[in-house]
Amino acid sequence: MGLVLALRLPYAGPLIGPFLLGDGTTQGLLSRFFALHVVIIPLALGALLYAHIALFESHGIAPPATSDPTQRRRFTEKESKRHVPFMPHIVFYIGKWALLYVGLLFGLAALWPWNLPTYVGNLAATQTVTEPDWYFLWLFKLVDFAGVTPVLAVGITTVLILYVLFLPFLDRSKRTHPRDRPLFLIIGNTLLEFFVLMTVWGGLTPGLQIPVDQVALRIAPLFLANVIVVWVFYARYQRTYRARLAARGVKDRLGGVYDAPATAARPTGRPEVAARE
Repeated sequence: MGLVLALRLPYAGPLIGPFLLGDGTTQGLLSRFFALHVVIIPLALGALLYAHIALFESHGIAPPATSDPTQRRRFTEKESKRHVPFMPHIVFYIGKWALLYVGLLFGLAALWPWNLPTYVGNLAATQTVTEPDWYFLWLFKLVDFAGVTPVLAVGITTVLILYVLFLPFLDRSKRTHPRDRPLFLIIGNTLLEFFVLMTVWGGLTPGLQIPVDQVALRIAPLFLANVIVVWVFYARYQRTYRARLAARGVKDRLGGVYDAPATAARPTGRPEVAARE
């Protein structure tokens, strides 16, 4: 399905076609994708892994989720290297979980083999409804919506990918706890529920055209439910949080939490001590 959608893109499709298909034969397509999987994709994954480890070493472990904007990470870079060296402690730790993840994948693939349905783009499959792999079912169902063309579906997917990539630059809040981000929490919950709904929907009714009223009937409640639930809990959290700050004598200025000054007067039972303070 991804190959068919890429070739149908306006302007870019004819440019991508020769790069993906080669001379247009099956052997040409196979050789191109073999080169991608053997050379380009491993190099790209290696570069991303190096960038991830380099950022991990430079910035350290992220601080715990908190509403205090002055909270820094637990250790500085020098302290982190002294307490937990990257070699070999962190390398062994990452390798342990990576091997466990790969072993689980192999185990699932061996115990429950997946018989793929007729793939999208098979011109010989004229009497059957073609289906993509499960991770493309949501996009496959999106094309079934009335008024949504394959090009529009690719455009929507591109916008979602760009949103996820630029999310750290869009959310510049100094607070690190999710409860202090109601807008992004609503968007994230809605997108996750949308992907689950579309995946199940695409698997149950492949190729079935969905009118506009049915789209609104199923998609709108997801967004409304998230807005109501998140904002209700956020309003309650704000009231209780400010009440706790007031009880402790701590001010909340400019959207940030600040501890009471060290020179602030503290009530004592001895008048002479209170007078000196």
